[in-house]
Amino acid sequence: MVNTFLFLAYSFVWLIFMLYAWNVSRRHEKLRRELEDLKAKVENRPK
Repeated sequence: MVNTFLFLAYSFVWLIFMLYAWNVSRRHEKLRRELEDLKAKVENRPK
């Protein structure tokens, strides 16, 4: 019984970690795209 709870606890921690890593990755990609858009706007602005 204790092994079952231990397995569930480890599984829960890994699930939370994976969701967190996925969320950080998604936000990083969004920021990267925004930065690329800003760079393009700065390069193409009238002088």
